[in-house]
Amino acid sequence: MSADTMRVDDQRPRLMRDWVGRTVRTRRELRSGMLAIPKGTVATVTYNRAGLTLSTEPCGHCGVGIYITKVPLGDVDLLLPETRTP
Repeated sequence: MSADTMRVDDQRPRLMRDWVGRTVRTRRELRSGMLAIPKGTVATVTYNRAGLTLSTEPCGHCGVGIYITKVPLGDVDLLLPETRTP
């Protein structure tokens, strides 16, 4: 599912553990060492200690996936997948 077909979820989870497994979109460019995740990148929350830990799907061109830690909650939007009707 592409980032364009996903909507922002206005109801953020109250507990940090409820973020794990959720899909988010970055609000700004995120940098960590030598890597950067562009604004608008869709990622999955994999952990939640001292900020969120995000992982991206591997790039279709080069196969590289990015893993970044300590992302503040304010730097991401929680996404809801678009529901499909039969």
